[in-house]
Amino acid sequence: MQIYFERICGSDYDIAPELSTNSSSLIYGEVSHNDIYKIINEIKSNESNFLDIGSGCGKLAIYLAKKLNVFVDGIEIDKNRYEKSNQLIDKFDLFDKVSFINNDFRNLYFGNYDFLYCCNLVFDQEDNNILYLKIEKEFNGIFILFEYSNKLSQYFIKQEQVQTSWSKRVNIFIFKK
Repeated sequence: MQIYFERICGSDYDIAPELSTNSSSLIYGEVSHNDIYKIINEIKSNESNFLDIGSGCGKLAIYLAKKLNVFVDGIEIDKNRYEKSNQLIDKFDLFDKVSFINNDFRNLYFGNYDFLYCCNLVFDQEDNNILYLKIEKEFNGIFILFEYSNKLSQYFIKQEQVQTSWSKRVNIFIFKK
């Protein structure tokens, strides 16, 4: 699976020309899908509808759909990465467990999900504030974020670390609402 991921996702860092390259929210990096899987497995949650915000080319979504009994939606604003995501669904024949949406997370209702994941470290302050507000108003369940917010402190469960393409150990924050 890893070799295919590398082959199909080689140009993940390219940004579709129609998107502004001035936004820090379009920066792309990889997070160890195995580290995220282990954390989710340790939580032992019964959640079954998983949302990956900023899903990139879909590696985490595909990995979790194969390893866990979950349905995964990934939302990705960049069209190039979104198209690569759909190639992975085709390759791994996961049409019944995974879907990808080419859109801005602001346009998606979070209430249909009970597990949310977002590597929001790259979000600018405005995007993070909108994300936190949508979680507060629309979402119930477990969520994993890379940027801690006092606005969500009442839901905080614990802090873990994961390996990423930019650092061997990055803090993540797990919440339950």
